[in-house]
Amino acid sequence: MSRMTRDELFLGLASLTSRRSTCERAQVGAVLVRDNRIISVGYNGSPPGAAHCSELGCLQGSRGANCIRTIHAEVNAILHAPGNNAVRGSTMYSTLAPCLGCTKVLMAAGVNEVVFLQYYEDQDRITFLAENNHGQIRFRAYSPEEVTPEEFLHGLFSIQDCSTRVLDRRWGISS
Repeated sequence: MSRMTRDELFLGLASLTSRRSTCERAQVGAVLVRDNRIISVGYNGSPPGAAHCSELGCLQGSRGANCIRTIHAEVNAILHAPGNNAVRGSTMYSTLAPCLGCTKVLMAAGVNEVVFLQYYEDQDRITFLAENNHGQIRFRAYSPEEVTPEEFLHGLFSIQDCSTRVLDRRWGISS
């Protein structure tokens, strides 16, 4: 049995955390790490005291693409980090690449790197980063040896299926 990498550990924890999500549209989990230590975790869900998507359904914004009922996993992880400077210099592990709004929050908070499992096409984010990311934050799509990048990027299976598949193949764990 081989030892899992830190990327695999933290992305596995992000995948597990995503199962707490109350949004029916997208279950996203995020783990914030600095110096190989977990600072905070987050998942997408409604603000405290507000109705959840799992109770009322997703609330689509004016553009119709995003649920506006939830706080995204990346933002929740930052909000739950201890102290203002805990996030600076950290790495965010997420099950989904961040949207434009989360990208700006991550940059402002001082996150150095974002490692994600599944690509999320957001042309606004790409345009913003092309104009404003001067080496502040690095984005990296994680792809384990057992799964091709094409499978991740084209979404041929869900994040949970992918995690289970990788665990089954690499460590002989069955679900």
